[in-house]
Amino acid sequence: MDTEKTAGPIWTVGRGVSVGLLMFVLVALLWNIVRFGGSGDDDAPKTERLARPGSVQVEYRVLGSATGADLTWTDGRGQTSQASGKAVPLTSKDGRPLGFVATRGASLYLSAQNTGASGDLTCEIVVNGHVIAKNTSSGGYTVVTCQATA
Repeated sequence: MDTEKTAGPIWTVGRGVSVGLLMFVLVALLWNIVRFGGSGDDDAPKTERLARPGSVQVEYRVLGSATGADLTWTDGRGQTSQASGKAVPLTSKDGRPLGFVATRGASLYLSAQNTGASGDLTCEIVVNGHVIAKNTSSGGYTVVTCQATA
């Protein structure tokens, strides 16, 4: 009489060790992708993001004794933007410096006008951690401008 052998379950003890190890490796890999390479919050530019090859990390700073400023700046794509009545020192919505990634060689521009009757303003353009442009203006309603190439 012929007896037919049926295949055993996939999750046998011998294979269980291999499957368990494979699952552990996959979970560890996914954890590292989420932890180090996840997309994160894309609402605002972040200075901690790493620049891609051929690009640089840019940070715009507005500091001083003035309490507010109207701003004009170019972003990493060369687009000009404006904002009125921003608090000094300038930070993003989450309190971090205003930063973004730009293509190497891009034109960078930042202008700030004091919205008060007194005080001073300093603008700085920082590329890859180095201040490459810095200017200061003093007095009410004065304008300070910084320009540089990334």
